[in-house]
Amino acid sequence: MPEITSHAPGTPCWVDMTSDHVDASKEYYSGLFGWEAEDQFDDAGNRIYTLFRIDGKQVAGLGGKPPGFEEMPNVWNTSFLTADVEGSVGRVTEAGGQVLMPPLEVMDSGTMAVCMDTTGAGFILWQPGTHTGAQLVNEPGTFTWAELLTGGVEDAKDFYGRVLDWTYQTVHCPAGSSTRSSKVARTASPGSWVARRGSPTRSPTTGASTSPWRTWTRRWPVPRNWAVRSPTRQWTSRASDAWQGSSTRRAPSSRS
Repeated sequence: MPEITSHAPGTPCWVDMTSDHVDASKEYYSGLFGWEAEDQFDDAGNRIYTLFRIDGKQVAGLGGKPPGFEEMPNVWNTSFLTADVEGSVGRVTEAGGQVLMPPLEVMDSGTMAVCMDTTGAGFILWQPGTHTGAQLVNEPGTFTWAELLTGGVEDAKDFYGRVLDWTYQTVHCPAGSSTRSSKVARTASPGSWVARRGSPTRSPTTGASTSPWRTWTRRWPVPRNWAVRSPTRQWTSRASDAWQGSSTRRAPSSRS
């Protein structure tokens, strides 16, 4: 398992979950993917973040909801690497998107900004410091794919082309045509479906809109139509015999 020491600008570099049940989420995903959980604390002894590792390498993260955001859904967040977060934030606004949280230094780890594209999908821009992103990708139990489910395919293509310099190719699938970022697909970092025809994901319990960016984690082969639900109502559903996705989409069947 070769360690990844850097990610190319414009590519997915990190995934983490925002949850209102951190302990339940930590136990669930550790058991599902074989992740080793490492809690991180501030000087006062408060847990501020949890890192997930495989063989000592960072693969994903987990954090609680910040004050004022208690009503937001439990969701997996996708971060895209940038060498200049201030410049990228400027591109977001110029392309018609919104900056939900301006650039914020996360100690010496890096600088993050939370944004929303023109179709309503949230994402994170990350300028690395000591934290350069996932150290292991495209292996069983690690992040390997990011997918945007949207009805505004052309708007999404224009937005991410302007913000992250993506170019595209159309891939024909049994369920219809999907659009793929060829720039991301050519890097060693996880690939990305930039846009996919369909409707934004909605919560199976409340019907509220949730983040349409979905993260996919590679797994060993699993039975067809197999699916599970986490304690935080995050669905993990089968994509193919070798790929496992984590999203808020209701799966066709479930297990406890």
